Amino acid sequence: MIKKAAKYLFGNFMWLVAIGLGFWFFLVSRNSFLGILANLYVKGNLARSMEVRFLEKVFVVVVGLIFAIGMLAVFEFFRFGAEKPDFLDRITLVVGIELILVFLADFTWFWAQSFRTNYQLRWVILIGEFVLGIGLLIFSIRSHRLRKI
Repeated sequence: MIKKAAKYLFGNFMWLVAIGLGFWFFLVSRNSFLGILANLYVKGNLARSMEVRFLEKVFVVVVGLIFAIGMLAVFEFFRFGAEKPDFLDRITLVVGIELILVFLADFTWFWAQSFRTNYQLRWVILIGEFVLGIGLLIFSIRSHRLRKI
């Protein structure tokens, strides 16, 4: 009984971690989107800046809805997996995918700035997001395959 409750508590905690990573992806992808639009689209035109504001609002609504639906799906994925032996695989799969998405958005943001920055730690953060995300995905897939043998 206590072990079951601990698994559900751990699953809810990891769901909060997934929400945090999802929110981080939302912020980074929005900045990346605005950086790309500012570089390629605006160029000092007032009418185009109004269009960029509109596109940014559309982006926020669409990604916000996807985020909300995704977090509900992740909650159900964790809740139904709490009693199964692949519970840790489910958690590492979700967190790994989110870290890869954060890496892609962060790299795009860095690219939109034309790699111009004196912030050398940014490369370390990008490498960390990528390596940790790929590592979690490999762990999830490998342990899932080993469990089927």
